[in-house]
Amino acid sequence: MKTFKFITLCFCTIIAGSVTAQSRLVKNLEKGEDQTLVVYGTSITKLGSGPLWVNLVGEKLNEEFDNHLTLYNRGGSGRNSQWATQNFRDSVLSVNPSTVIFEFSVNDAVERFDIEPEQSKKNTQWMIDRLKEIDAEIILLVVASNPLREAATKRPNLEAYINGYRELAEENEIQLIDFSPVWKDILEKQCEKAFMQFLSDGVHPTKRGATEKLAPIVTEALIKGK
Repeated sequence: MKTFKFITLCFCTIIAGSVTAQSRLVKNLEKGEDQTLVVYGTSITKLGSGPLWVNLVGEKLNEEFDNHLTLYNRGGSGRNSQWATQNFRDSVLSVNPSTVIFEFSVNDAVERFDIEPEQSKKNTQWMIDRLKEIDAEIILLVVASNPLREAATKRPNLEAYINGYRELAEENEIQLIDFSPVWKDILEKQCEKAFMQFLSDGVHPTKRGATEKLAPIVTEALIKGK
């Protein structure tokens, strides 16, 4: 299996929300308890190099914690939170998850889906509430904050949807893994071409982005927190 090295970063700027300690998922894995993780998202999760980073997270956690993790990659290309709520029972609740990582804000922001920022929050809160009922851990994920060209044109108000995730993390005291500072640092210190080596259009991860950024950062956020 392909492995990756952890990248040392200032996680105080990457992990937001009131809950920034080690995830409950990892705490339970450390105790030797079987856990089920569902990653529920868009093409960032499910298309191209999306499954690569998700699988690497699962492989690293199973390597560290003696294969006690079961991982499900759910969602799909072009999906949004409206679809996510409609398919929540079959895609998520059916596998009795211990932890769910959500990643839909980037597609909620696509104009043609006609989902307002407040509706995006309501949809996500509804799913959060359902998971609280079964005492599952919820983690919000923001990968794409700097779309380029056509991807940006489709999402003219993306920041409002990202802020919705930030607000939900604070209001529900749940973890948010926010890549915005990672990409901002690359764009400011290097250039757009360097940034595109990780997210091809500012949204979708490349193989390098999956292995060098998404997988190690998400894994370290789960294991170490802040």
